[in-house]
Amino acid sequence: MIISHADMNKAFDRGLVSPLGQTIAYAVRYQDTWWIHFEKGWIRTDKKLADMLDAEAARITAQDAIVARNAAIRAATQADPQERQQ
Repeated sequence: MIISHADMNKAFDRGLVSPLGQTIAYAVRYQDTWWIHFEKGWIRTDKKLADMLDAEAARITAQDAIVARNAAIRAATQADPQERQQ
């Protein structure tokens, strides 16, 4: 199955699409499956690739959470002491 760029752009605009990662927009999750960008549109992945992308998405999400936690810790420890008490 193939989806046109225009249709996928509409889905992006409606918030119905989740990219694999913040900087990886060529693989996206839409309608409970993964899609890969190519020159004529978006093509749905097969089960094997979808399983691999699910695993990679979980890994990226976990790493993003670690980065966010570390940033929050840095911000809290570098804040003005009066700001930390609030």
